[in-house]
Amino acid sequence: MDNSAVANIFEELADLLELSGEETFKVAAYRRAAKNIRVLNNSLEEIWKRNGLLEIPGVGEAIAKKIDEILRTGKLGLLEKTRSSVPEALLELRSMPFIGPKTAQLLYTKYGIKSKAELLAKLRDGSLVAEGFSKKMADKILENVRKIGEGTSKMLLIEAMDAAYNLLDSLQSKDGFEYYVCGSIRRGKDLVGDVDIVVSAKMEGSTLLDIASKLDSGKFIAKGENKLSWVSPKNVQFDFRLAKPDNLGAMIMYFTGSKEHNVKLRTYSLQKGFKLSEYGLFDEKGVLVAGKTEEQVFSKLGLQYIEPELREDTGEIEAATINSLPELINEATIQGDTHVHTNWSDGDNSLEEMVTAAEKLSYKYIVITDHSKGERIANGMSEERLKRQAHEIEKIRSKHGSISILHGSEVNILREGKLDYDDDVLKNLDFVVASLHRKFSASTQLLTEAVLQAFENRYMDTLGHPTGRLLGRRGESGVDLEKIIAKARATGKYLEVNGQPRRMDLPYNWIKKAVEEGVTLTLSSDAHTTGELLNMQFAVKNARRGWVAPKNILNSSKSFKNSGH
Repeated sequence: MDNSAVANIFEELADLLELSGEETFKVAAYRRAAKNIRVLNNSLEEIWKRNGLLEIPGVGEAIAKKIDEILRTGKLGLLEKTRSSVPEALLELRSMPFIGPKTAQLLYTKYGIKSKAELLAKLRDGSLVAEGFSKKMADKILENVRKIGEGTSKMLLIEAMDAAYNLLDSLQSKDGFEYYVCGSIRRGKDLVGDVDIVVSAKMEGSTLLDIASKLDSGKFIAKGENKLSWVSPKNVQFDFRLAKPDNLGAMIMYFTGSKEHNVKLRTYSLQKGFKLSEYGLFDEKGVLVAGKTEEQVFSKLGLQYIEPELREDTGEIEAATINSLPELINEATIQGDTHVHTNWSDGDNSLEEMVTAAEKLSYKYIVITDHSKGERIANGMSEERLKRQAHEIEKIRSKHGSISILHGSEVNILREGKLDYDDDVLKNLDFVVASLHRKFSASTQLLTEAVLQAFENRYMDTLGHPTGRLLGRRGESGVDLEKIIAKARATGKYLEVNGQPRRMDLPYNWIKKAVEEGVTLTLSSDAHTTGELLNMQFAVKNARRGWVAPKNILNSSKSFKNSGH
């Protein structure tokens, strides 16, 4: 059983226990274990075999026993018992965006709501509010349903990548094919519906039926020599297409998408006297003129190569005709991480462990940004604890000469834009990430005004996760991003591109807008464990979708600069 499958078991258990009213610390322990297992660099089974489970952060004796049970039996008794004790209706309500465990319990027990359909009907006709349910909460649920649907069957990008590469790891040792992951994963979309894979046979005569024979469980939607659609036991759909050497590049282009990009590119090809399909680029006589590689196709069309992340029909083809696409950032561009948590607040690892992990990534600097005092649920730090942390940072600086350790904070934006620490505290910090937390029931106008006022604080450096969204769980807060971007430009402040897979915030279209307006961005992992420092890859992917070049980000500089200190 792979790491992500075990992590999924603990995440489901945490959700179910939360719905059952279990104590918060137990729920948090299972979530922490799931998070740390998911980002392990080594196989959990290998660690288990050498009796090393207790070395994993967040894994104590009790959770180690449960991992042992899962790896020995393929299941967890406590999960099955908990599943049977939680009503299906409660699970259905919890699956809706913006409905947490407490709200789901309230709807189920006090108001007798037994399904999504019943809830939506009573919200839309006003009868639930008439019975005493909060109108503000009712409006927020309906708003989120409008934004992201009644729920989402899509996977986070990290989940889709795990599903794709775990399957391919199991297949590649058994067959004679080369695999190319395409579709939404290759374009770096924050949510992914299914996994598109182009396949190239190493041996003549091989077909996708050879792959189908290796897929022993799950179900087939389509099964042929050149096309194969299969749904895994975890309900992930995989769509395979077989390519020949002469059309491999064209097939990869087609299945990378997006649909809108493909339509525009085909239209452009016709205007140039060619016909483009997944089988290649053909001239007016039907002769194949390009298709072996993507570069060959773009070149024959007289276009600059268009990176996969840009293929969304947002002007990339027009820019490629005049060779004006930017040279996008990549992970090698990143010189440091500007938003990192430790166990001083709600992180799992010590300050020194986070610094050591950042050193291994060859970062030039790391900014420690534990939560401010008002974020009590995240063990936010009082002014006194913040001073003590500053002393600890000073002590370990001498032991880590290859990396600059900067002392910052993720500071709550309070009512009317006041920050959670006074200026005499903020002025001693190297970097201030100002973030909205749990104010999403306020009006768009009030939220926007609070954020705009926060930009006026000379010590605020960057706005953290600007929309506040949690993909598949909570829509955007509603702040007026046009005004936020204009304010960032006017004050010389930064906007964050947060790499937490459930955030991916700013959204890529607003990243592009910020870049066009001349706003500098900060890319961060928002890591709460050493493994989560690798979330930077998702910040990079999202920034690439927003047309970000090295000049557009603070992190491309080897020496750290901030806006207010």
